[in-house]
Amino acid sequence: MKTFYKSKLLLQCFAILVLFFSGVFAGESSAFADIWQPEGLNMPGGWNGWANPPSTLALASYTQVSGGRVTKILTGTPRWQTIFSVAATGGDLVGGSYAFVFSSGPSNSPWNNTWKGTNVSMNTLQGYTFQNGADNQITVTNGKWYTMNWQDNGYASTRAIFMETSASPVALSSLSVPSSVPANAAAVITLTSSAAPAAEEIFYLRYTTNNWATSGLTTFSMSGNSGTATIPGQSPGAEVKYYAFSSTVSGITSDFDLYTIKSSSSSSYTVNGLSTQAEILTFTLPEQTGAASINTLAATVNIEVAYGTSLTALTPAITVSAGAGINPASGVSRDFTSSVTYTVTSEASTQKVWTVTVTTAAPPSFDWANLQWPPNGNIQPGQEFFVYAQAFEGGVTNSPGQGSGVQAWIGYSTENTNPNTWTHWVAAPYFGESGNNDEFRLNLGAEISGTGTYYYASRFQLGTSPYQYGGFNGGFWDGTTNVSGVLTIAYPATSTWTGAVSDDWTVAGNWSNGLPGSITDVTIPAGLVNYPTLSAIKTGSCHNFTIQSNATGTGSILGNEYLTISGTVSIERYIGAWGDAIHGWHLLSSPVTSQAIQPGFVSNPPLAGEDFYSWSESTNNWINCKLFSGTWNPEFDNTFTSGKGYLVAYQNASTKSFSGTPASVDVSMGSLSNNTSNANHGWNLLGNPFASALKWNDSPSWSLSHIAATAKVWDEASASYADVSPNGIIPAMNGFMVQVTNPNTSGSLNIPAASRLHSSQSWYKNSEDAITLIAHDLENNTAQKSIIKINEQATAGFDSQYDSHFLAGYAPKFYSVQGNENLSTNTLPAISDISSINLGFVKNEASSFSIELLSANLASNLTVILSDKKTGTVTNLSEVKQYSFTSEDGDASDRFSLSFKSANSVNELKASDYSVYVSNQILNISSKLPLTGTLYISDMMGRTINSVTLVSSNSVRIPMTYPGVYIVSIRSTQGVANQKVVVR
Repeated sequence: MKTFYKSKLLLQCFAILVLFFSGVFAGESSAFADIWQPEGLNMPGGWNGWANPPSTLALASYTQVSGGRVTKILTGTPRWQTIFSVAATGGDLVGGSYAFVFSSGPSNSPWNNTWKGTNVSMNTLQGYTFQNGADNQITVTNGKWYTMNWQDNGYASTRAIFMETSASPVALSSLSVPSSVPANAAAVITLTSSAAPAAEEIFYLRYTTNNWATSGLTTFSMSGNSGTATIPGQSPGAEVKYYAFSSTVSGITSDFDLYTIKSSSSSSYTVNGLSTQAEILTFTLPEQTGAASINTLAATVNIEVAYGTSLTALTPAITVSAGAGINPASGVSRDFTSSVTYTVTSEASTQKVWTVTVTTAAPPSFDWANLQWPPNGNIQPGQEFFVYAQAFEGGVTNSPGQGSGVQAWIGYSTENTNPNTWTHWVAAPYFGESGNNDEFRLNLGAEISGTGTYYYASRFQLGTSPYQYGGFNGGFWDGTTNVSGVLTIAYPATSTWTGAVSDDWTVAGNWSNGLPGSITDVTIPAGLVNYPTLSAIKTGSCHNFTIQSNATGTGSILGNEYLTISGTVSIERYIGAWGDAIHGWHLLSSPVTSQAIQPGFVSNPPLAGEDFYSWSESTNNWINCKLFSGTWNPEFDNTFTSGKGYLVAYQNASTKSFSGTPASVDVSMGSLSNNTSNANHGWNLLGNPFASALKWNDSPSWSLSHIAATAKVWDEASASYADVSPNGIIPAMNGFMVQVTNPNTSGSLNIPAASRLHSSQSWYKNSEDAITLIAHDLENNTAQKSIIKINEQATAGFDSQYDSHFLAGYAPKFYSVQGNENLSTNTLPAISDISSINLGFVKNEASSFSIELLSANLASNLTVILSDKKTGTVTNLSEVKQYSFTSEDGDASDRFSLSFKSANSVNELKASDYSVYVSNQILNISSKLPLTGTLYISDMMGRTINSVTLVSSNSVRIPMTYPGVYIVSIRSTQGVANQKVVVR
């Protein structure tokens, strides 16, 4: 950011202006501007070798050089004076002709301000030009004295006089004061000087009877060091003020102060008799900004009060001539909204009517303000564009922190007009100090939403004063030198979503090249954390729109109905290559309407390395898009059906692209069937119709009718189906299975757009899961999960809202058995240490397997026990996590069971407490303890061939008519036991 510092000269000018409007001198009152007194006035020239500041004290300012004799006189006309002697030796200067200048400036830069252009003529008041002209020229003579008076007009052209005398000017020591002067009688005044004056000195007596509104002038007749002058007779009661001064100029009629070499102090006397004086001497108001201007001749008083003062009820304090009265009286409140009159009655009863006018001061204003930076810029909508502005007001902004009452705005307009006509203004926060200025900053880019060319400027206000406008960059806006900034806002040609800030489409920081617009090609890449979301109040637009996909994932968008796309849409889906006959299958759906299957997803003609199927529940068949000949199946869908899923596999990994209008409204799926004659009856293949993930069955908006609450997605890595519980995730462009619950009944559901969400999760693990088991095929790298949940609202039987039927893939079949139902998700009302769950297992082509406990969310005192009925092996899965085994064709499907052991459970029955034996094909069990529980008899294939309920039983006899080897398992509250028996 560019920083602007005002020059010292400019600061001095501000200080001078402040003094100009506030300074009032005694005597002949006058407002004035002056040079900065600490720098004072110097007179460098050839007479002192041009040293500046001068070392010759007669030429040096007393404020800058110690002992300097160029001094400031504030009485009357403000002026600088020096008196110096000229001599061949011993004087201040040596006689001769010299060039010189008047100068004022800091010690390190004393030539900042100069007054030149004059050839000095002695005893003559002459003009001098500020910052221009040739050096001044002067001739001084040895044996002479010179008095120089320089009028202080501030940093502007001025006047000065050099008065020459043959001796040092004398001081005016005393001035007599007459007593008891009769009315209309002249008064003789005697002047005494410090010594006999030089012949060139003339002595004047100046006097007034109306407080210097007018004055008279007469000369003294001198003899030696004294002389007299006469003041004419005056009316009774008149107060006469007077003083004496010396000069070398005769016939003076004005500029008395500038012609003065020396002056006496002021004296006065009062004429005897009743006074006819009817003057207003002082007029004050508490709210005034300076002394009243009293014009005795015109009988007027003008006074200014502070800005914002109400004039309707002001109370003045008034003093008048001695012995006089005034009506209305001093201290009486009056309405000064227009001029009012006062009548002053003198001691001699003469009257004078005065007119008093009260005006309101101009509002406070800044001495300087600007539009600091930048002069112009080019951004995209929503991109940061910081605008800086500064202001200066003496005594306000040069203090630490934000100046009291200082306010700032940045405004903008589509028209390059005077900012005072603009309507769009935004408050700018205080940014800090910049030298003596207060600086403010605003992110203008955040305030303008549209594209185009905009003009901007600053606006300042001090308190309640009128606005002042800043231009770039030197000061107040004027439309020529100090102008408005220009900002061009345009959308980028391309921009890629980064999600660096949030999921808000409208935040420029979420984009690689700024916020997109109608001309922008937009890309949403894969593999991010945040993905864009639009809404009715946060809309967007673009030209071409692409969602990318790769092996790490797929991009996503929510609220695409609020996105206006003027170009084409491309939504990609990466599909990995098949590795073998069982791996590489994918369930696919389209996020756009009317997407053609050929040639983007199946070549035309089809290739051998492309598999594309739809599912028919009614026939329990996968329908191939190709005939046996390899040509296109004319009965197959030509386009994707929104909400329908397809099974695909490709020999080579590829990124497919959907083009069209992205789905943004609910999709209803009806006529879903359940044909009980089919092995996989009731399962219908649907598809996520949106370009984002979908939360399954998370609200009544899904409107499931005769549809089970749990869906299934294909786990490509495990080559099996995985359950998706309510609130689970169905990925974008992913197919999923739902089951119609009632046989020979149509089901339906509504896929709501309101359930869309951003998620890279493949599917959802529900917190209700109590036990998750997985059966691994150790040879083909397939696996099948079996989930057991706990829900108090569930029953021990099949509940379509809580349980899910098992659906086989390529992995070994692995499920819970509940009555006649095989369940991939089995939800029970409770699990305790007397619970037992049968597990179904059917091998695939492999022989080596394992069952692993992935997670258990049970009461802390329960452990999970897996029993292998074929081998009699009992495994504590809570401890060892995994049980490995082999399986053969013909093994019983109910080979495994789960039981649960608590810390309070009885462990193994002691061998001394029971006996198990076979005699004459009768199985005999006897126990010292009454047993309550279940007795299982399994063959060596793991099949349960009999079970008997035990109720406080001490003895059990069971016929065993078939010879063979069997496993007897006791599961009772008293303990557990397993024993092998042989029947002959």
